[in-house]
Amino acid sequence: MGPDVRLVEPVLIEENCTLERCTVGPNVTVDRGSVIRDAAVANAIIGPDCTIERSTLTHAMLGERVRVTDFTGSGTFGAHSEIAGRA
Repeated sequence: MGPDVRLVEPVLIEENCTLERCTVGPNVTVDRGSVIRDAAVANAIIGPDCTIERSTLTHAMLGERVRVTDFTGSGTFGAHSEIAGRA
């Protein structure tokens, strides 16, 4: 974790995750190998090997290897999805 990371309990962060300049929680699970950078995530389940950048996610579920960039909102995104928008 980088110095600009804020965790709001309860959170569960699995191994080999990268967190940089972000707020994670409350009620967030981040599975192994995921990256959260320049983002805020709350009330979410993040699957393995996901990437979330420059986004704000609330009430979200992400499957395996989902990439979210420049997106603000909520939703359920299946494995290998790419979501992009204007944050």
